[in-house]
Amino acid sequence: MITPLARIKAVKVLFVFLSFALCVPSAFAQTATPWQFAFDANQNLVMPNAQGVPTRRFLIGLYDTSGYGGTVAWWSNQLTYVLSGDNTDATDAADGYVDVYLNYFQGASPASNRVAIGQACALRGMAYLDTENQNNSNIWDTSTNPPTLITSYLAPIVQAEVGRPGMLGAYTADEPCNDPNKSGNYSQVSQLHKFYDTYWPGGVQFGVMRANEPLYVYNAANDTCSAPGFQYTGVMSQQLGALGTDPYLLYWARPLENIVNFLPYTLSWANSYGKRVKPYWYVQQFWGYSNGIDGWPTQDQMRRESWTAICMGVNGIFYWSFGAMGLSYVAEPQRSTLFNEWLAVIKEIKSYEPALTGTPVALPETLPRGVIGIARETSDGVTHVFTINASGMTISDSNGHRWQPHQTIFWTE
Repeated sequence: MITPLARIKAVKVLFVFLSFALCVPSAFAQTATPWQFAFDANQNLVMPNAQGVPTRRFLIGLYDTSGYGGTVAWWSNQLTYVLSGDNTDATDAADGYVDVYLNYFQGASPASNRVAIGQACALRGMAYLDTENQNNSNIWDTSTNPPTLITSYLAPIVQAEVGRPGMLGAYTADEPCNDPNKSGNYSQVSQLHKFYDTYWPGGVQFGVMRANEPLYVYNAANDTCSAPGFQYTGVMSQQLGALGTDPYLLYWARPLENIVNFLPYTLSWANSYGKRVKPYWYVQQFWGYSNGIDGWPTQDQMRRESWTAICMGVNGIFYWSFGAMGLSYVAEPQRSTLFNEWLAVIKEIKSYEPALTGTPVALPETLPRGVIGIARETSDGVTHVFTINASGMTISDSNGHRWQPHQTIFWTE
């Protein structure tokens, strides 16, 4: 691609395909158990913490790039580097707040390296999402049209990953496109779907889908895949076990409140008859545009977008990116500033994790126009309400709530 977003996509041979267990025990064990994970009835990820105790997560994930390490010790050091914002004065500042790590430069590396990443993540109570999608040139025979998956190459890698500590799966669809010039995308996503059903049937195949015009900005000069008719990827979403979208609202110069129009459409792909049947992880912008440095979201913009997505009902948020074209391309002192602003946002989100992963219930009151929200009931019977004013106006209701523009108000019932 030609635009900054395009250059990012050239670098961003994305990730995920999450291992999926069929159920979650009704009560979590209080002692260390073998590493495994599952999703609960509301599609929240449940996996061991650093002590081996299964814990329910509102997922916070991040993308990264790095060189090839190959050992658990190397990757443990790399995680320290990443979770400290590349700043040795703030060692592991984000440790305990990040659930899933994705290094999208590792999709062509040996199986032993990928397993080492997973083990290093598991030691911190995290998990690793591998990268195998339609953009990974090493797994496709391009002499055919559409390209054919090289099963003999990929099968031994996946067989080495299955069931290993920290290994969740692979990202099998990175913004697939219905552009006639890229007609192989649907076939490639479908081939990967069948492959993982065979070689890792317990896993979840994750993909970041395009949205629909006019909700996704059309820029024909720079991104033909966003042209009307080419980005109807809802049908491709059926090939996946976990979904996400990445509108990158700041890049497109869209008002952040337009996420309210954007998310319901794509969230519907994760629902069936109004019930969430597969996890949905929103992918949020954490990068500058134009030259990759300018135009970074402010802390307020990050917080506003994160909570808007949460109040629409997502199961987690990934931040793109801590790697190339993202945080690693920024020099100090801006790098530490950006890292600390992001850290403040995710710390706040994680402080509400028990409530955010509660059982979805009906809102106890009708919210006024312009305000969106969710209600979650925790095991103690308390209903937790999360709301945000998605408009640029001050809004009041008859229950004594008064929201300033873009303000969040949380309460319990």
